Amino acid sequence: MHFLAAVRACADEAHARRTVDMLEHLGAASVEPVLNELGAERDPAKAERLLAACEGQAEKELFWAQMPGLLCHDGPAVRQRARALCLQRRSAHLFKALATAMRGEREEQRLTLYVEVLAELHDPAGIEILGELLAREGEGVLSDHLRIETLDALSITHDPAIVPHVGRLVGHAEAKGLTSMLRRGAQAEAPKASKAVRVAALEALGPLHQNAEVHALLEPLRHAKDLDPEVSRTVVAVLNGLVKKVRKPDAGRAHTAAVPAPRESSKTRGFNPFDSFGAPRPPGSVSGRVEA
Repeated sequence: MHFLAAVRACADEAHARRTVDMLEHLGAASVEPVLNELGAERDPAKAERLLAACEGQAEKELFWAQMPGLLCHDGPAVRQRARALCLQRRSAHLFKALATAMRGEREEQRLTLYVEVLAELHDPAGIEILGELLAREGEGVLSDHLRIETLDALSITHDPAIVPHVGRLVGHAEAKGLTSMLRRGAQAEAPKASKAVRVAALEALGPLHQNAEVHALLEPLRHAKDLDPEVSRTVVAVLNGLVKKVRKPDAGRAHTAAVPAPRESSKTRGFNPFDSFGAPRPPGSVSGRVEA
């Protein structure tokens, strides 16, 4: 561990980065302990400095393997720096690391953060990861808020590859498109999805309203008599191209015209390292998403 001590002893970030780059020339056994410590360091100041020192190793898979943990670090500066690196480098190793982390993750806040990062990347490489998350089976695995966030992240890719993932929203392997989750009578054959989630699933297809597969899925529902009225109206709106997703200029993630309800100040309820995640939509609230 004397290599790690040498990095920590550096006077500034530039010196530390040069030291790590020098260790690389000594062989993998020299730099790997430093990269592993990057994921294990919990002190915010030390972690931020170590991350800065290791940025020159961004071509290594081991570097990106630490990223899911850094994105959830207790230190806001560490989270911000890690997120900025994800958006700047867009490494294939990053998507692999996020997929691995999300498969084993059950913590809602962490999953929400990973979904937000994938939404900001809005890269086709994230579609399979997000689709796999939506397909999770089991009661209470995903909250409505997380499902809707995931649907938004899929929608802003504007990629037809999202259609089968949205169609299998409730994790029913035999589901044919959206019909299995939209029809009231289909609840016995597929896990239950709330109306808010069903509407969000339809809206996720808004940018693809001219896609032939989307039309094939939704046209049979245009005049269906057994749909919830709001779901039925959304079907018509999607087919008519009236549902549009927009993105925040500074975030790249999908959002609606509705303004989230104000949250308590961190001064009144204590510091929460996940404050930057964004407030969940009010349960059952789907207004403001269909534009006339």
